[in-house]
Amino acid sequence: MHHMTGITRLALAGLMATTGILALPHGLAAQEGQPGGTLRILGTEDLDHFDPTSAALVTTNNFLRATTRQLISYAASTDELVRVTPAGDLATEVPQPTDDGLTYTFKLRRGAQWNAPSGARQITSADFERGVKRMCNPALGSAALTYYTDLITGLAAFCRRLRRRGADGRGHEGLCQKATTLPA
Repeated sequence: MHHMTGITRLALAGLMATTGILALPHGLAAQEGQPGGTLRILGTEDLDHFDPTSAALVTTNNFLRATTRQLISYAASTDELVRVTPAGDLATEVPQPTDDGLTYTFKLRRGAQWNAPSGARQITSADFERGVKRMCNPALGSAALTYYTDLITGLAAFCRRLRRRGADGRGHEGLCQKATTLPA
């Protein structure tokens, strides 16, 4: 079995914006899930953003982990090895790298729905591509962007084009609203 390097694990962890583990206070146990209800989360600090693209604080990422889904994530566990082992969330599993470690192919979980304005629909790879491209929008102020501009082929060039487009008054909307393939 192929084991991920520490750098690969760190890059995947950053990409999923999961920087902490939520724990229940001593003596409380998780209850069986049920539809509806109210989720109450107690935090130790304010959140810097509700948009995952702009989140920078550990407390914000902890909140987002509790309220959103990621491509891959980590199990909340008291077992240290389980806590630091990436696992599929919206992806069926953590992919093994190919192409000398340059390519990761994620298979999306069937039935994972996006609550789109037109109604619920299956999540697609275009949704994730758009999410990555949103980091380039200077109006959003993504704290994580610099981790990925050299990691994802074509992202740095895409971000430069987006900045130029904003600087010349044409706006950022077109480049961030429609998911398109990053240039090679």
